[in-house]
Amino acid sequence: LALFDPTTGAIVDVESGVPALPAQRIPGHNAISYVRIDSAGARHEIRRLDLATGARTTVAPTLVGRTAHAWVPGKGTILMAKGSTLWAWRVGRDSAWRAVATFADPDLRHASAYVVSPGGTRLVLTSPKRLP
Repeated sequence: LALFDPTTGAIVDVESGVPALPAQRIPGHNAISYVRIDSAGARHEIRRLDLATGARTTVAPTLVGRTAHAWVPGKGTILMAKGSTLWAWRVGRDSAWRAVATFADPDLRHASAYVVSPGGTRLVLTSPKRLP
């Protein structure tokens, strides 16, 4: 993960071991989140980068094997999907992921949560077509 300053043209490396997914803006904060992959220890975690101070902190562990996440605006809640289940983590309140929805549609058996609408009413999920 690197930050680009368009006024100076400088690029500053922030973190390595990050999947090829865009960082997520954390609603209501001057910060972004991203997943840091620890392949040796198998401890993937969602990290927060404060854009004003550069401070990095761990927000939550990921669901095992998942890297895509999305923030629900105004709720301090992160969503991740795994299989056909949508999971939530309330930052500062939860100590474990909790299932909030399960999808019956067979095309959503390998879902990933990518982004929540600004009003928090819609969620973009992706899921590859299941092989026959």
